[in-house]
Amino acid sequence: IGSLEQLKAFNASSNSLGSIPSIIYELSNLESLDLSFNSLKGTIDEALGNLTQLKFLSLHENRLSGQVPQSMSRLSQMEYLRLSRNKLNGEIPLFYGTMVEGSFDGNSFSGNIPSLSQSSAQVFRLEKLSLNDNQLNGTIPDLSRLSSLEILDLWNNRLSGEIPVSLPPNLKYMRIGSNKLESVLPASIGELQSLEFFDASLNKLNSTLPTTLGRLSNLKQLYLAANNIIGSIPSTIGGLLALEELWLNNNRLTGTIPSEIGKVLKLRSFLVFHNKMTGTIPSVLGSLSNIGRWLWLFVVVP
Repeated sequence: IGSLEQLKAFNASSNSLGSIPSIIYELSNLESLDLSFNSLKGTIDEALGNLTQLKFLSLHENRLSGQVPQSMSRLSQMEYLRLSRNKLNGEIPLFYGTMVEGSFDGNSFSGNIPSLSQSSAQVFRLEKLSLNDNQLNGTIPDLSRLSSLEILDLWNNRLSGEIPVSLPPNLKYMRIGSNKLESVLPASIGELQSLEFFDASLNKLNSTLPTTLGRLSNLKQLYLAANNIIGSIPSTIGGLLALEELWLNNNRLTGTIPSEIGKVLKLRSFLVFHNKMTGTIPSVLGSLSNIGRWLWLFVVVP
């Protein structure tokens, strides 16, 4: 295939390849390379950086190891980079400038999440960023300029510090649980009008629930379990008209379950066990037809 100098797309996914054929690196006009779901071993060759026309590269679900070569920084046209589910380490090779999707989950990447250049007036196109299940540390940088970002997955890393006050405005899916984040759940989260899924469980959040949560009219899943959240459940919870799952268990919540929960007609899973709540279970919960009978066993007010 080395003689096919004009070849623009090569797909050999879902085979049993053990290495990347060296002839691939001679295809200087290649724009799309998919070698996912193989048995690729060893490191990624520096020669990959010679494919400067690449826009789509998928190497996910292999056994690649080592660091991503510096030569990949020459891939200035890259839009879709999928390296998920390998054994890669070192720093994240994230190109904010051109990238539409960056999938790096299920590796051993470490260090900090790359920050945006504060001096650049560049328009960013990134729509999906998956960094979950790695060993990233440091804080979550200000990503608010990623105006096209819809999916942000940072689950199961070693991130610490606070949740940024400024967040990408068009997020639909945000998963930051199973880290070491602390301090407050910012009131600015109520500005994310497109948000459908939010998971910050298994952290060290120790603030009250912001009343602005009630503005998230498109939110379907809200998971804040296993933190140190204090105070009461705000009555504005009744504004979550699309909410289907609400997990607040294993916190330090006090007060009673607000009757406004009865306005959340689509609610089918509501967990508040292992808190310090008092009072009675509101009768309005009985009018929520989507809650299964099994769930009542988990709605416990000590």
